[in-house]
Amino acid sequence: MLTMFFKLNISEIYLILAICSLIAIGVLIKFGIDQKYRKTQSSLLILFGLIFCYTLFYIGILFFLLISVHNYWTSVLVYTVFQTQICFNFITNFIILIYLFFEKTKIRVIYVCFVEFAIIVLLGIFYPPFFYLLIVVIPYPLCVLNVFKQILKGRFNLQSDEVVAASIAAFYGMFVSCED
Repeated sequence: MLTMFFKLNISEIYLILAICSLIAIGVLIKFGIDQKYRKTQSSLLILFGLIFCYTLFYIGILFFLLISVHNYWTSVLVYTVFQTQICFNFITNFIILIYLFFEKTKIRVIYVCFVEFAIIVLLGIFYPPFFYLLIVVIPYPLCVLNVFKQILKGRFNLQSDEVVAASIAAFYGMFVSCED
């Protein structure tokens, strides 16, 4: 069994890392939205595991692609897309936080998507390849805001002090789209 790992290429190891972390994310999400694990300590541990597994997933995919592609410019493109995706996810989270600060009763996804679309268009004026990010970036706020709408409707049975469980529910929305 151990000799099998010595025969693997480094790119295959990164792919296995990404697959294993993706499976672990699914398991942690299922634990995180369960009523039994709503205590603060267990929720924090699950959330830490989710963040760690997401990081391993992105590292595994990124390095698998960088090692598998033997063209310098293609590797630079892959790296740039990943970095830009992470930056736009941060910007999206910031936009969502500002939106949720003002809106507490009904979440309208179109506002956040419009602001993100406007930012991409403005950046695309200066650097046209940013327009390609519309395909990659727009699904993220749709998933997150859909989960927030479900939280407001009471789908996950959260108490007001279960913020960590709400964060785990947001991770859940990345994998399983919630119904309205």
